[in-house]
Amino acid sequence: MDQPAAAMNETEKVQQHYNSFPFPKAAEIQWNPWMLWELNTLAGRWGAKPIPEDGRILIAGCGTVEAVMWAKSCPQAELYGVDLSSESIAITRSLIEQLRLSNVRVEQRSLLELNESDGEFDLISSYGVLHHLKDPREGLSVLRRRLKPDGVMNLMLYNRRNRYFLREFQGLVELLCPDDAAESREAMGKSLTFDLLADDSRLRETQQYASAQYENDRPYWADACVHPLEHDYNLDELFALLKNTGMQMLNWRNPRNWHVAPWLGSPALKERFAALPLQSQWEFADRLRMPLFEMLCGRDEDAAPEFPWLENDEALLEMVFVNPTIYRLEVKSNIVVGKPSTSRGCGFEAIPGQPDRMKIHTPGGLHLTAHPFFQILINQLDGQKTLRQAGECAAQQAGVEFSAIRQTAVGVMRKLLIPHQGLVCSPA
Repeated sequence: MDQPAAAMNETEKVQQHYNSFPFPKAAEIQWNPWMLWELNTLAGRWGAKPIPEDGRILIAGCGTVEAVMWAKSCPQAELYGVDLSSESIAITRSLIEQLRLSNVRVEQRSLLELNESDGEFDLISSYGVLHHLKDPREGLSVLRRRLKPDGVMNLMLYNRRNRYFLREFQGLVELLCPDDAAESREAMGKSLTFDLLADDSRLRETQQYASAQYENDRPYWADACVHPLEHDYNLDELFALLKNTGMQMLNWRNPRNWHVAPWLGSPALKERFAALPLQSQWEFADRLRMPLFEMLCGRDEDAAPEFPWLENDEALLEMVFVNPTIYRLEVKSNIVVGKPSTSRGCGFEAIPGQPDRMKIHTPGGLHLTAHPFFQILINQLDGQKTLRQAGECAAQQAGVEFSAIRQTAVGVMRKLLIPHQGLVCSPA
C-alpha cells in the first residue's frame, strides 16, 4: 500500500508517483545513429572539442526508455542512467536485456547523489527532470560538477506559458488532496477529468485534453495532471538559473520552435522583428508559440559555440552532411515486438503536373519546394562527402554545372540544416 503522502518528503512523493506511473509509457524506442553529429552541430562544437563517439554519457532521470534510446543512438559510448523509480529502472533493464545492449547500465538512484566517484561525462542528458526536484538549482549544480570541460548538457525545463492551464488543473488536485498518496491523487484527478462540469470553465480545453490522455496514455496524463511537484520558468528565470549555476546556453535543442521569421508576413513586420535584441526575439517567439525550454548548455568558462556555416558559404560547402535514417521499434506491455521501421531526415514528394519541381519534407515540419536536382544532391549526402563534393557528383548526374547552381544549393542546404534539422553534419 502507498505510504501516506503527509509522511513523505518531496523526493519520496516524486518517487512514489513514478513507481505508480512509470514514465514515459514504453510504446516505442526511437534512435538516430547520427545523434552526436546533430548535437555537436547544434551546440556549435566547431573548432572546439566535439562530443566523442566513444565518450561517457550520463542520463540523469532516465525513465523507462531514454537510456535505451541513447545506447542505440551511440553504440560506441559508455552510458550510465539513474532514476528514482524502481519500476522505471526495471522496465529499462528488461529492454536492455531484450535488445542485448552491452554499452549501458542503469541504477535506481537520485541524481543528487552523483559525486566524484562517478567521474565526469562528455554528455549529460536530463530531459524533463530538474523541474521535479525540490531545488532544481541544486540538481543543476550537481550535474555541472559531473560535466567535462567542453562537455554538453541536454536539458528540458518547463515553460510557464506552456504549462499554465495544466498547472491550474494540478492546483485543483492539490487543493482537494494535499496530503494524499498517488492512488488517491489519481482517483481525484480522474474525477476532475471526467466529472467536473466545466462547460463554462476556462479549464474546459485542458479537461478535454486530459480525458483523451487518460484513455490513451495514463503515465502521460498523470505526469501532466496529478504530479506532486513541478516548477516552471519564464525566460528571465531560465537564464538566471543557468547563470547562477555556472552554465551557458549553447543553442536551443529544437531551434525551429524559436524561428518565427517565416510567420511574419509583411516586410515592415520582419524589419522591426529583426531589429530586436536576440533575447527579445526569443520573448516574441515564446509569446507566439510557448515552446518547452529544450536547450543545449555548457559550462560558463568553456569555449563559446561557433556556427560559421550560418553566414560563411565556404564553411558550409566544406561540411560533411548526411540525410539520417531514424529507426523505430514498437513496444507492447514492455516487450519489444517486430522489426525496426525507418524514416529519413528529409523525404521527397513529386508535384503532379510539375516535373521540374518537387517537395522536400523534414521532421521539423518544413515543406520546401525545389528543383528535383536536390533529391539527387541529398541522396549523395552519405556522411563521407562534403557538400561541395556531393554537389559536384549530383550536378554531373543531372547534366548541369555545379557552379551555376552553387548559390541556390547553399541556400537550400542552409534551410535544411538550421533551424529545421532535416540534415545533420559532422563537427570535424
